[in-house]
Amino acid sequence: SFDIVSTGGGIVEREENIMVMRENGKIVYLQADFTDIIERLQHDDTRPLWNPDEIDSMKALFERRQAMYKEAADITIHTSGKAILDIVEEIRQLT
Repeated sequence: SFDIVSTGGGIVEREENIMVMRENGKIVYLQADFTDIIERLQHDDTRPLWNPDEIDSMKALFERRQAMYKEAADITIHTSGKAILDIVEEIRQLT
């Protein structure tokens, strides 16, 4: 049994956040395709850095953070095209 903490997308932008996560468990990066993220967030107006009118800025933000997550992660799981229960099972097998 283990606890899961879901963080905000920008948590990897500060090294001290990564250190705290590493000290307290494994970092699992649930990697989604940019198009999937666009679809998921198209009606979410609670994210100040995610502006649908600025696709180039959003893509740059995605790519910058993706590189940071890949570097910080102990485990990366590609989520695109997978059912939630399949992702959960993959996490269980890899942790």
